[in-house]
Amino acid sequence: MRILFVLALSALAVTCEDPKFVFQKLPPPTTFAGLRQLMGPPPSGPCAFPSVTLSADSLNPIALGDSATLRLPPGWQTGPLRPGDDEYTRTRLALPGGNRALIQRERNGAHGRSYLMYRPGVLAKGTTCTLERGQTGAIWSLYLPDPQDTTSVLKYAAIGAVITPAGFWYTVNLWTTSGADQSRLASILTEAMLLPLR
Repeated sequence: MRILFVLALSALAVTCEDPKFVFQKLPPPTTFAGLRQLMGPPPSGPCAFPSVTLSADSLNPIALGDSATLRLPPGWQTGPLRPGDDEYTRTRLALPGGNRALIQRERNGAHGRSYLMYRPGVLAKGTTCTLERGQTGAIWSLYLPDPQDTTSVLKYAAIGAVITPAGFWYTVNLWTTSGADQSRLASILTEAMLLPLR
């Protein structure tokens, strides 16, 4: 099992992937159908995200760590990488309202989709849903706050697995101050990553 320790302000969240032999390597999925076949939290149905419309002309392009281009709404900015981040696969985002996101390019299908644990041995509670757009799409797990965490500002975590129009697989970690921001920002991030290639 590969375990990634992600520090969101003062909260320590543990993001895990389904166990496989760590030395095993499989091709990453390139379609949404392939993404659904990976090990991970089972979706319960379509995502009921708030509807958002992004105008490509109003978005600002940024370069992700893997050199792909992502177009973001005004006011969204890249943030500094942290010690241990791979600059060639990871990009951190500073979002409005003090919210945060981490986008990571995935290249090994043996890892499966990530999920969250509040702490070692304690699986986080939440719901998993899908957003399908033909060959592209996303699978999101939206988590409830850890009832034992009374100090963190970014209490709401979400993890998305996204297949882009280029056929790339990304894991998106999202930390927000509220459940409303959790679903709204997950919706915006998904729409931005699924915009047609230019």
